[in-house]
Amino acid sequence: MELEEKKQLRLKILEELYEIYFKTGRGKGTLNYLKFEDMPTRTAYEYLINKGLISEKHESGNNFNYKITVVGIDLVEGSIAIPGL
Repeated sequence: MELEEKKQLRLKILEELYEIYFKTGRGKGTLNYLKFEDMPTRTAYEYLINKGLISEKHESGNNFNYKITVVGIDLVEGSIAIPGL
């Protein structure tokens, strides 16, 4: 996967979690971590967690909850810029 594709994937994940945040009222998107069939998606989530743009909470079994943080919201809305995205 090329660098630009990695950046686009990370931004897509952020935008999806942003939409969930404002649509559900709870701001949570629960996913089964094992459904991340490809390494680029797994590493994209880990990158966003390490940057503080999304949070991860273990729910049960292989289910994890991912939620965009306030910093992630600011990034999606264009209030801030973060190197690497």
